[in-house]
Amino acid sequence: IVLLLIWMIKLKRDIKLQAIHKSKLLYDAEHDSLTGLANGTLLMDRLSQSIKNAKRFKKKIAILYLGIDDFKAFNDTHGLTTGDYILKKLSKNLQTTLRDSDTVARIGGDEFIIILDHFENTAFIRLVIDKIMKLANTPIAFHEQEIKVPFSLGASVYPDDDLNPKIILENASFAMHKVKANGKNNYQFYTKEF
Repeated sequence: IVLLLIWMIKLKRDIKLQAIHKSKLLYDAEHDSLTGLANGTLLMDRLSQSIKNAKRFKKKIAILYLGIDDFKAFNDTHGLTTGDYILKKLSKNLQTTLRDSDTVARIGGDEFIIILDHFENTAFIRLVIDKIMKLANTPIAFHEQEIKVPFSLGASVYPDDDLNPKIILENASFAMHKVKANGKNNYQFYTKEF
């Protein structure tokens, strides 16, 4: 009986360790390893869910595509360690600026996508974008330095700009690149007139 009890305790511990390992693998598959933000896989899942809810409740979703301006030059000047710190700090600042129901994802070196869920008019988006753009002018402290992190932001709205999730993302990206081409450190809504 003692051996059976020891075996059962060990089995229970092994099952618990396997569940923890599986949970960590799932987390790693859906999150950016540097910032802990959602990655592209989780972003597309959340976007799909957001669109389903928007249809159901007759609400809108905004996709904000944010790219840090001249980040390669920043890394060349300040080094990758400083660049990684800035990415982590900006990630946290974005998360604290947004609602818990919104999604922030890092999809590349210096690019982030934000899903703003469930709103009724574009005035709400402009308020949120204004808050986000303040981050571009708020210095981040790093080893006795104050570093500004300017960025460009493009916005696209579902269902106004398109019904297809991939096209909504492309529209936001296109609007962000338009900002970069026209002086940077600003934002632009997608329009069909581009």
